[in-house]
Order: sequence, then C-alpha cells, then structure tokens
Amino acid sequence: MRAFIQHVLSVEWGALWGASTGSEFISPNLGFDVAHYGADVDQPEREVRRALGSLAQERLAAGLWRFDASDLMQAEIGSATPTGRGAFWQGMLDYVDGIRTMDQVLSDIEAAWVALEAAEGG
Repeated sequence: MRAFIQHVLSVEWGALWGASTGSEFISPNLGFDVAHYGADVDQPEREVRRALGSLAQERLAAGLWRFDASDLMQAEIGSATPTGRGAFWQGMLDYVDGIRTMDQVLSDIEAAWVALEAAEGG
C-alpha cells in the first residue's frame, strides 16, 4: 500500500494522468507543472487544459479554491444538473444551514446513489 501511495503522489503519475486524452485531471499540488496538461492532445485542447490548470493553481495558492469529494462524484450527486443540485451538494448546504442533520443528509446521499445506480442499470 505504501508503494502505491508513493506512486500516486509522484510527479510521473500526475504527468501521465494530466497528459491523457479525455482526462479531466486537475492537480491539487501547487508544484504540478501545467505543461503536463494535454501533452497527448491537439493544440486547441492543450491550450485550454493548461489555461484551466494555471487558473486552478492560482486559485489554490490564493486559498480561493479547495477540492472536496464532490469533484469525483457524478453530477447528480455532487454537482448541479439542469433539474437542480446533487444530493451531496444540497445535503452539505442543508447541514451547514441547520435544515437537516448529518444522519439525514448521509441517508439522502446514499439513497441518491442507489437510485442513480438503478437508473443506469447497475
């Protein structure tokens, strides 16, 4: 396990992930070289991915952006969709605002995952 974690933390691993076609990887590491973004894609996409990577680094360095679990969740759970906010996003807002308890929020998030998996046939 230790070797795996060291590999995932390595510059080489991030560079491979950031370069890959179809990757949406944005490193939370302020030392990550944005030149790795889009190395395996055409010029227009490469420029966009590097600009986004630079913007992310600037915002992270300024303390204006933080990654959380929702960044890896499907939109229906962790983001916004045309029909509203995902279960995780809305749940965290409701918890912070004192509208629902943590147990209620976690139960709703779990139910949303189950419903999403059923809808996708999984």
